Amino acid sequence: MSDGSSLLESRELSRQLVLTLASAVRTASYYDVGNVIMRQAASALAELLDRCSRYTGSVSVAVHSHTVFVERARVPASVSTYERFSVLVELFERWNVGELTFYSGLREEELLKALMILARGVASAGTALSDLLEAEGVERIVAKEAEPEDKKRRTRRRPLDRGPGSIPAPSVLAYSVAAQLGVDLASAAGPLEAGVARRVRHVTQALVDEILHDPGAML
Repeated sequence: MSDGSSLLESRELSRQLVLTLASAVRTASYYDVGNVIMRQAASALAELLDRCSRYTGSVSVAVHSHTVFVERARVPASVSTYERFSVLVELFERWNVGELTFYSGLREEELLKALMILARGVASAGTALSDLLEAEGVERIVAKEAEPEDKKRRTRRRPLDRGPGSIPAPSVLAYSVAAQLGVDLASAAGPLEAGVARRVRHVTQALVDEILHDPGAML
């Protein structure tokens, strides 16, 4: 298999992992551990996690700036996948988690416990997700807390000075595309519920970040 084919396969596998993880978490919010549908969702996720971590021993899923990453590689969102991507964005925000790492050898029962915690657990200032996972005996999933906002601001690179009042062309294009996307979604779906509107904002910001990072993504 050529390097190009391997890269495409890797990207597709990452996209499948993100979508399957989001679906499994959402399923866990409706069904109990013993439910057949819940078991199927966990089994599908376990299979993908095994494929992704088979050669490296682990696979990480992270969220930064409304964008999802697998093994530090950006996984682009699209209009058709925005809802499931936004499930992960909101989940990571709720738990104040920046990264989840899944280690090879993860048992399905262990994965089911983690999914139930992620979907139904109550995030609080005094209890970290890692503490809840450890208390339930989940050893092969490690949660890394998100960086504080002030630290992010200190480490963020300063943009190039292009003169007073100037705005980089990619920024103008990115926000124009994002604004049009919002209009199109609103026209297609009619009045949006609060939860859906919030998810639309998440994916819109993710698309803006994607375009700012790579203006060619608009093509």
